[in-house]
Amino acid sequence: MYLLITVQIFYAGNGAVCAVTDIKNQSLHVNDPQQSYGCEGAGTLDDPYEGELFTWWLYFFGGISQEDKNLLWKVKRPQLVSVEYNIGGVGPITVQKGIPQLQMLFGEDY
Repeated sequence: MYLLITVQIFYAGNGAVCAVTDIKNQSLHVNDPQQSYGCEGAGTLDDPYEGELFTWWLYFFGGISQEDKNLLWKVKRPQLVSVEYNIGGVGPITVQKGIPQLQMLFGEDY
């Protein structure tokens, strides 16, 4: 149930995931037919940080169609940046900028 509600509230369709959701009527139940949701403003989770983690969550557990799964990544693609990483004579290794786990492994300079 939680998965379906999360998708219903935060996934706006066409690959867009709302950063902040505008709830039409907060007194209605989330599944009420008169309830609706939309992105508040233009802010979406298309970043390579929290947006990336939530995108993976939607991709694997959200129950969305294959077309929507593809759109999630199409929308994020312009935000992805590659960087060259060198350590101890190894490299360059091309990695994606922004993944928090890599920052923890390689330090703040990543």
